[in-house]
Amino acid sequence: MSKYLHGPSTVVIAAGEDEVGAAVANAVERWSFPSPVTSDVVRAAAATDTDPAVEAAAAADCASALDRLADDESVGCLVVDDVLADPVGCVAAAVDEYPDLPVVVYAADGDESLASAATRAGAFAYLPQPGGPAVSTHEELLETVAEALTTHDRRYRAATDRDMLDAILSELELPIYVKDERARHLKMADVHGAPGPVEAVGKTDWELYSWDEAAKVEALGDDRLVIDEGEAIRDREECHGPPEAGRWLRTTKVPWRDGDRTRGLVGVTLDVSDEKRQIRDLRAQNRRLDDFTSFVAHDLRNPLHVAMAYQEFAREGDPEAAERVSDALDRMAELVEDVSELAASSGTAPAPVGGVAVGSFLQVVWDEVATAAATLEVALPAETVLYTNRLQLKPLFENCFEHCLERTGPGVTVHVGATDDGFFVADDGPAVPAAEREELLDAGYDTAATGADLAIVSEVADTHGWDLRIDESRDGGARFEFGNVLLVTDPDPLPGTGTPRPLTTGRDVGQVLNAGESAHDESVDRWTLRAAGDNLLGRVNECHFRWASIRGPCRVEARLDEFDAPADRSKAGVMLRDDTGESATFGYVGRTGDGRTEVCWRTADGEPTRAQLLESGERNFEWFAVERTGDRVTAFVSADREEWHAVDQRSADLDDPVCGGLAACSTMIGAYCEATFDHVSAVELDGE
Repeated sequence: MSKYLHGPSTVVIAAGEDEVGAAVANAVERWSFPSPVTSDVVRAAAATDTDPAVEAAAAADCASALDRLADDESVGCLVVDDVLADPVGCVAAAVDEYPDLPVVVYAADGDESLASAATRAGAFAYLPQPGGPAVSTHEELLETVAEALTTHDRRYRAATDRDMLDAILSELELPIYVKDERARHLKMADVHGAPGPVEAVGKTDWELYSWDEAAKVEALGDDRLVIDEGEAIRDREECHGPPEAGRWLRTTKVPWRDGDRTRGLVGVTLDVSDEKRQIRDLRAQNRRLDDFTSFVAHDLRNPLHVAMAYQEFAREGDPEAAERVSDALDRMAELVEDVSELAASSGTAPAPVGGVAVGSFLQVVWDEVATAAATLEVALPAETVLYTNRLQLKPLFENCFEHCLERTGPGVTVHVGATDDGFFVADDGPAVPAAEREELLDAGYDTAATGADLAIVSEVADTHGWDLRIDESRDGGARFEFGNVLLVTDPDPLPGTGTPRPLTTGRDVGQVLNAGESAHDESVDRWTLRAAGDNLLGRVNECHFRWASIRGPCRVEARLDEFDAPADRSKAGVMLRDDTGESATFGYVGRTGDGRTEVCWRTADGEPTRAQLLESGERNFEWFAVERTGDRVTAFVSADREEWHAVDQRSADLDDPVCGGLAACSTMIGAYCEATFDHVSAVELDGE
C-alpha cells in the first residue's frame, strides 16, 4: 500500500525503438514532477509535499510492459510508442487489466485514425512526437504524464477506498449503511439476519423492514433530519416492535457531504437488546438488594416478637412459654440460613428440583400469621407445585394473608386457588376501591403497615416476572391475582407408550429475514437446526421449526446436546403449536444462550407470547419435553431422563392435528444459532 501513502512513482515506456525509449526515460527522470498525491491528509502525514523522484522503465514491447505493470505497484502511467506492432491492442490490453491506469500514446507521426482508435480503446491521451525525438525535451509529454500521475492517484485512491469500504461492509459483520438524499439505501453491510446488500439498494427503511408504522415514521423522520438539516443523530436508542419483544437498537446517523452539499447519510445500527436486558436485570438486582434489609426485618419481626413476649414466662419456668421461645429461635435460625442463601445468590436463589409443594407450604405460612378464628381454604389439588424457592415465595403469601387479616378482621376467610396461568388469594372482607388499588401496590416501605406489606407482594411478583392485579373477589372482598406463574397442578408425566411420528417438515415461522434450515444425520440419529429469527416474545414469533403432525394426547421429547448461541436470549428446545402461522398458539420449553431454562406460551391465537426463565442455580438441564392432554400443555425438564420435573402447565387452544417438534431462534440480527438434538421423539400417546 505504499502507493496509497506516497503516490505513483514509476512511468513505463513501451517503445519499439531503444533510442526512443531511452530518450523518453531520460527526460522523465530529469523532469521535476509535482506531487501527484491528491489527498491533503495523506500528503501531510506522509511528507509528500516535496517534488518526488519519478522512475522511468523502458520496455521493448507490449508484453514486457504488461509484465512490469503486474510486478510493480508503483506504476502510475504507461506510455505507448506507436511504432509497436499493435499500439491500439497494447492500449486495450492495459486498460482492460488496469482500468485506473492512464495510457498515453506517443506517436511518431500524427495519424487521426490511430488517434481515434486509441481513444476508443481507452487511451488517456494521444500526443504526436516532436521532430527529432533523440534531442527533444518531450515537454508536452512530460506535462501530460504529470497530469496522468495525478489522475491515476485520484482513481487509485478512490478504488482503494471502495475496496476498503467493501471489505468493511462484507467482512466485519457491522451493520453499516449509506443512503442517498431521498433516504434510499445505496450500500449496506452484508450482515446475517439483515436484508441483503443487493436487495436493499434503492429502498427506504419503509419498504425494507417489517417494523410497525410508528417505528417506520420515526426512522424516516430521523433520516430527513440528518439529510435536510445536516444534524447528526448519535446513539439514539429505539425499540422496534412491541416493547415486550425486547428488540432494542442503537443508531448513529451522520450527514454524507460533498463540499457544501449533503448527498445523503452514513449510519450504523447495533442490536443492543442483550445490553439493555443486562442493564434492566442489574437494576432489578440492585433494587432487590436495596430492599434486602426490609425483607429481613419483616421476616424476623414475628418470631422475634414471640420470643420477647414469652421470655419472662420461660424464665419463671413455664414449659409452654419455653417451648414457644425455642420455636421462635428455631424459626429465626431458619430465616438467617435462608437469608444467607439468598444473599449468596444476589437475591435470586434457585428453585428446588420439583418446585414447592403449595398446599403444605401455604398451611405453614398461614399457621404463623393467622388467628384462631380465621379460615384458610385452598382450592388447589394436593399435588400442585410452584416453581420458585420458599424464601422468595414466603413474603408474598405472608403479606397477602396479613393484609387480609388487617383489613377484614380476625374472622376472615381467605381463599387460594388456580387461574388459567397462575393463582389468586382472595378474602371475604370489603372490596378495595378501584382508585386505591394501584396506590397500594406502589406504596413504599416507610408507609403504613398495610401499604408496606403490599409493596413487598408487588416486589416479589415483579422479581418473578408475574403479573399482579387487585380485583374484587366472588364474596365481594379483595382478590390478588397473579399471572404468568410457573404453576403445575398435575406434575406427573402421562403414562403409557404410543405411536412415534417422524419430523418430516421444516420451515421458518414468522417473517424471518435469513432462512433457517434443519437436517437429520441418520448415522447417529441427530438433528441440527441452524436458525435466525427475532424472538418468541410478545407479538414477535420467529424461529425455525422442525415438526411432526400429531393427534390427541402426545409428547415431544429431546436432549439438547450442543447449542452455539450468539445471544443470551437465543433459544433452542421443544415445541407444540397449533399450526405454523406466526399468530398460532403454542407451548415451548428449552435452553437460552446463557444456559438457563425458559418456557414460552401463547395460550390463545393472536395473543402476546409470555415467557418465564427458571432460576435453576448450577443445574443445567439437557432434557426437555412438552405434553398435551385435552387443552392442557405441560413443560418438563430433566437432568438425566430418569426423573422428569414439570415446571409449568397451562391451558392452550390447540386443535388436532398439532405440530410437535424442535424449535430454535437466534434473537440477534446478523447471526445464526445452531442447535444439535438427539433422542428426539414425537409420540401420539395411547392414553391412560
